Amino acid sequence: MLYSTCTFSKLEDEETIRHLLRERPEMHLIPIPSYEGFCPGIIENEEDTAMQIEKCVRIFPHKMQGEGHFLALLEKDTDAPENYHAKRKPSTEKLPEELLEFSMILPSFTATISNSGTKAGHFYPRQQGLSGIA
Repeated sequence: MLYSTCTFSKLEDEETIRHLLRERPEMHLIPIPSYEGFCPGIIENEEDTAMQIEKCVRIFPHKMQGEGHFLALLEKDTDAPENYHAKRKPSTEKLPEELLEFSMILPSFTATISNSGTKAGHFYPRQQGLSGIA
């Protein structure tokens, strides 16, 4: 599974991968082939080192053409049991304050998207008065 963002936010990048790896121990990061302009994920502590967060890739606009991106390539362990999720305990981890704030505005954000239109995973706002544009 490839997780990708077009942000420099550690919350949306490394923090999301940390959370996924904590909650889904059957998943692990796999290396992305190096390319000129790629930088490793940001390591902040020993847990990051153990999770191999450096296998993530940050692409900064001053090093490579584009607006900047984050990539993490994940794989499920082949020996993970099929019913693993049914046996695991629910997380006791508290959601970050920023995520809680976002979840409060999510219903209005979702309504805006459904009234604006999407195509190929991108958000295209529709201009007022135009209908039938896909």
